[in-house]
Amino acid sequence: MFTGLKTPHNRNAKVTSSPSITSNGPVKEGTRIKLTCTAKCDNSTCEYTWTSELTSPNKTMILDIPVNRSYKNEEFKCTVRDTGDNDTKSVTKTFDVFYGPDKVTVAAGSSITVVEGELSDKRNLTCKALNCNPKCDFTWTRNEKNVSYTTALFPTNRQILRDNSSSYTCTASNVKTGSKASSSVQIKVQYAPDVTLSWKKNENTLICRATGVPNDYTFSKIQQKVEDVLVKRHDVTVSGDTATLNLKDKDYQDTGKYECFVDNGIIHYETKNKTRNKTTQIEVEDKPVLVSSKPSYNVSKGSSLNISLTLYSYPEAQAYIDHQWAPIKSVFAAPEVEVKFHEIPVKIGGQEIILNLNEVLEKHFTKHTVYIKNIVGNISTDVTIFPEGMYRSLKIFNRHVTFNFYKL
Repeated sequence: MFTGLKTPHNRNAKVTSSPSITSNGPVKEGTRIKLTCTAKCDNSTCEYTWTSELTSPNKTMILDIPVNRSYKNEEFKCTVRDTGDNDTKSVTKTFDVFYGPDKVTVAAGSSITVVEGELSDKRNLTCKALNCNPKCDFTWTRNEKNVSYTTALFPTNRQILRDNSSSYTCTASNVKTGSKASSSVQIKVQYAPDVTLSWKKNENTLICRATGVPNDYTFSKIQQKVEDVLVKRHDVTVSGDTATLNLKDKDYQDTGKYECFVDNGIIHYETKNKTRNKTTQIEVEDKPVLVSSKPSYNVSKGSSLNISLTLYSYPEAQAYIDHQWAPIKSVFAAPEVEVKFHEIPVKIGGQEIILNLNEVLEKHFTKHTVYIKNIVGNISTDVTIFPEGMYRSLKIFNRHVTFNFYKL
């Protein structure tokens, strides 16, 4: 038996097939990958060596390594040597590495304050993912509801409105790694106040209320207009977002269109005005006020007679002589009368009532009482009928009460 003898080398031994590399699936950072190199050698003994710029040479058929992102597109080379005569063949493999996102940022920061009407493009409300391969998908949410599926929170040139005040979260998702990262931004929208003006009739009180951001309001005096004539600027009592005006008289002096003015320093994005306003109309119900009447009439017996009364009344009034002594002929808008509201003359439509006596009899030649009433109250005035030819004053009667009336 011979010992120590070596089988002579086959000097013609070759690597007879090109080596090939297989891997064990997707390459995700944080996992391990196995690269298997296979070939055929004449000597039936192949020697495998793995090399790359990032790893030390490794003599193994199967390269088992932990994956990190630096391996992305890195060349891993497998060299196969036939141990018979050192014939070699090589093959390389590159692979993609899936990783990230590491972090998400919002260009605008974590909190911004905008004025209503600003364009979103100017505020950098965009989301960016750091180190994401493949590219991340983006979702913006508000109160757990999806509102956008792009890096931008709003469409191009979108106006930011008060309803957009909220906290928004941008989430970047990697479909290959299953990883997610998020970042949030708080949007505070400043806007000019909305104004309401309500009339509490039972309390005889006007309430002006503002709703805006910021909630630091400046209320001006409430204006009262009658027939578009400014008759008074009323002082108000202010508490926070509310200005109150108590109208103590509760008579015709309070009739008119009231307008409340308020601002919080923000210009309205549509009207371009800083001051906001609201109006309401108040019609005060009160008993009739006689503007003018003719106190005496000279007529002949057997003739007809129309007795005319000019007045201001809300609601509309009716009139009677000696408790329905004569029927009403007609009721219609009177010619304009001049009324003083808070000492300011205003031309306003009154009411004219004509009472008709078809035939004047002897018994009618006396003093009569005319009753004028509406649902609030009543007034009266005297009218005297004289036989024709008797001299009596025909002076027009003018009544002056809380405000003064002048027939035009």
